[in-house]
Amino acid sequence: LFDGQGGFIFGADGIAGQMRVTVDLSTGDPGLPMLGGDVLLQINTTGKAVNQTITVGNTNIAIKFTATEGNVVRFAILNATISVPPFFELTGDFTVQTEGEMTLYGARNVEIFLGSIPAGQTLRDDAGDLNPDAVGLLVTNASVGLVKWATAPGASSTTPARYAVYAYGEASLVGVDGLTISGSITVRLNNSGQALDKSIILPSDPLAAVPVHLNGEDDDADG
Repeated sequence: LFDGQGGFIFGADGIAGQMRVTVDLSTGDPGLPMLGGDVLLQINTTGKAVNQTITVGNTNIAIKFTATEGNVVRFAILNATISVPPFFELTGDFTVQTEGEMTLYGARNVEIFLGSIPAGQTLRDDAGDLNPDAVGLLVTNASVGLVKWATAPGASSTTPARYAVYAYGEASLVGVDGLTISGSITVRLNNSGQALDKSIILPSDPLAAVPVHLNGEDDDADG
């Protein structure tokens, strides 16, 4: 864990704040799972809008939530990489959030590879070009949004779960000489019995951190 930063405000109404830390669990050993990315947490339990700035050393960290984000918890992994060489690789941005009775799951910029890559090589080079020796199924430009409603108090244990799902991705078979298969996939499901128009917000990376001397205010009292 490294490059951690964040700030929290504690008050009579609750807590508001955010933090980020970079994770790198790469072992370098072939066949062992590897995990990396920027882990973010945003929380606001005050029940109202928050717009404050915390100064940490030479950096200002903005704690901002709108009135509609008065009771929210967001967890996200950005720039995530999960791989089990040489058979599986998953990259993208992922989030889990709670808003009232809803739990929201989201993913963007997702790429999934299932197949085989020569030992010691990667799916893509530093320029982002696909390894010509990779063979398998590749899904790119994928995004997923899922909303799940909490079970109503007193409801039977057999009551079906209520959820809505949107998913999109572009799939192709790569590395097989003489065979080209590709296409896009879209999935829409909603068994909630109600219309839904909801955006799942993934926190930006990095946090809204601005050097003290660049925010237009005399925070360091140097005139």
